[in-house]
Amino acid sequence: MLISLTDYELVDIITPLGIEQAIDYLGQLFLPAETYKNSDDAINACRADLESGLFSIVVQEPNQVRIWCPIPRQMQTELLDLNIAKLIKEIDREISVREANEAIAADSYHLAA
Repeated sequence: MLISLTDYELVDIITPLGIEQAIDYLGQLFLPAETYKNSDDAINACRADLESGLFSIVVQEPNQVRIWCPIPRQMQTELLDLNIAKLIKEIDREISVREANEAIAADSYHLAA
């Protein structure tokens, strides 16, 4: 399936390998696989994937054509859970830092008074 830049949204996701850029296309997440110089080669590779039972999409980018492979639904759920857990941890850390800074500021005020 050949799609254009306007058909999807790029999103950053946290994977076990770190932060990676994925495509959100029709509610499905895709990660980059192979890069080609022309669309014919990419489409042929995508067709070969499809014939072997794998679904992928072909995206025409400014200087290349790339195949993106879907992340299985179960893995998407696990990644979403991982992303939410890391976000909550980061929010908790920010709150702790703010509370510590406010406590220091309050102590400084009492010492100055």
